[in-house]
Amino acid sequence: MRPKYGLTKRQVGYLWAGWFAVEIALNCAHAFDGVRLSETTSGKIEFMSVAANSSTGQTVRKSLRLTDRISGDLRFPDRSGKLPAMVVLHGSGGPNRTTGTEWASWLQSIGVATFAVDSFSGRSIVDTGSDQTQISYPASALDALLALKVLSQHPRIDRNRIGVIGFSRGGAATQMAATEVFRRAVIDDDLKFALHLAFYGSCSRVGKTTGVPIVHFFGSADDQFNETGCKQATEFLKNLGADVDLVIFKGARHGFDSNQVTPYLERTAVTVGKCHQMFDMDNNKFFVERRLVTNKEYDAYSKSCSSRGMWYQMDSLAKAASRERVKLEVERILNR
Repeated sequence: MRPKYGLTKRQVGYLWAGWFAVEIALNCAHAFDGVRLSETTSGKIEFMSVAANSSTGQTVRKSLRLTDRISGDLRFPDRSGKLPAMVVLHGSGGPNRTTGTEWASWLQSIGVATFAVDSFSGRSIVDTGSDQTQISYPASALDALLALKVLSQHPRIDRNRIGVIGFSRGGAATQMAATEVFRRAVIDDDLKFALHLAFYGSCSRVGKTTGVPIVHFFGSADDQFNETGCKQATEFLKNLGADVDLVIFKGARHGFDSNQVTPYLERTAVTVGKCHQMFDMDNNKFFVERRLVTNKEYDAYSKSCSSRGMWYQMDSLAKAASRERVKLEVERILNR
């Protein structure tokens, strides 16, 4: 006997299962629904990304959901033909900080299109300096990779010559986006960034990389920088076959490439410069001062070693030197 609406319980179950499968497929495809890029497309481009609380575990398991609509600002240099491009990732102060916008303009002046990602506005976030839990670091890295996926569809962009540059929180995301475990979580083909330029971002999350060049820029006086820890992470990555370089500017502080001439103390900013730790994302292993520890011990150490208060200041020599190195890498990798 059939129920009132003409379907058996088994048939209803099949319908629910089918609907669920379609919903997942649509959710995964939604990153590009409505993103139609033509030769003339520029300015603000919206696209779907992962939830703000996405974790490394979800990334490894590929159990991510594209729920958040974010955007990027695409600008072109005055050149014709297929162009190289750079995804630009802002720090905890958000996309309106002058550092990212100044770098974008400079990159355009040397012939590189820029796609400045805004990870905050679409998620109703203003600033994360005093509270980084508003958006996870994995989410920021995945924002970058999904921006790459969008940008690679633009008719004027050479998909094989797209790099990423990030500052502070964006610098940490730049490094994480260089790992295969993150790339494979949202990209199915061989698409990858051609160059990663990370400015004063955390070095602590490591894994097998995509094999392309990675350059980290730090100031030795940065409250966010643990020289011993970053050197260990760099050594670890090189042992995995990574093409990675650590550039340290003596005496420079956080934001050495900014226009903040006088020293400025961000009193509420969370700092991890005293933390000597590393997370091997491929093998789910945690290290504190080179010792293998449990996840619980790692989390406890993270809380105990972090503090508040970060000095922010331009260093003209470090700023000029970092520009020269970036120009060298752009010419070598992207403008070839």
